[in-house]
Amino acid sequence: MDTPEPFDQTILRMHMVDLFPQEQVEQLRRQFGRTFDGLHNIDQVALVIAAVEGTVTHQRLCALANAHPADASHSLRNLVGHGFLEQTGSSRGAVYHISGTQIPGPEDVFDSPNLETSSPNLDSSSLNLDSSSPNLERDVVGRLISDSHAHPFVENLQQLSPDYYKQLINMAKEPRNKKKVPRAVMQETLLKLLEDQFVTLSCLAELVRRDPETLRGQYLNEMVKKQKVEIAFPRTPNHPRQAYRKAKA
Repeated sequence: MDTPEPFDQTILRMHMVDLFPQEQVEQLRRQFGRTFDGLHNIDQVALVIAAVEGTVTHQRLCALANAHPADASHSLRNLVGHGFLEQTGSSRGAVYHISGTQIPGPEDVFDSPNLETSSPNLDSSSLNLDSSSPNLERDVVGRLISDSHAHPFVENLQQLSPDYYKQLINMAKEPRNKKKVPRAVMQETLLKLLEDQFVTLSCLAELVRRDPETLRGQYLNEMVKKQKVEIAFPRTPNHPRQAYRKAKA
């Protein structure tokens, strides 16, 4: 009986980029030319993540490329140094995006010609604005769809379908109905609410019945730092209309 040849794991790694949308891969080939095909696999994966999702982080690259943290760090530094990526922030909390593009801000996602947000009379409770507009596309449960992000936004609870609103209220019922809950309970609740969607600070605060800045200062900032949660707008981390999503492991 013939002895089977040893399995070469590089075969899998060679085709990892093929798992991503080929339209994005081809766009990167057009933008960077033959240089893209000459990059190491992990570098290509980093660029494709940034192209598909708008940004890439150290944690995201480690997860999708199955890379050692040191290799991911080296890849991101190399891509920044050679002008493929631009960096916002520092260390492993940094966020990277394709050079020549801009990371979208809240105004790019939420603002429309029919939505005025610069009035001096707006207080923190006014941030959960009725942003219904024919220019803003929503999914079947009423979440805002943005071309700049791969996940939908809960930015206005009044726009949600009644069933989905009740679902979120049910997730938040313990902190919503109690003034004090164990820290672990609040963190677990926030992670449930942020699963596969961005939720603005004002909507999160309303769901759990907490002051927005207290919620951010006591919970969300720490969860972002520990990479349990990611922010939608890395260039303005403390923006009143910041939105949060559970980070992918």
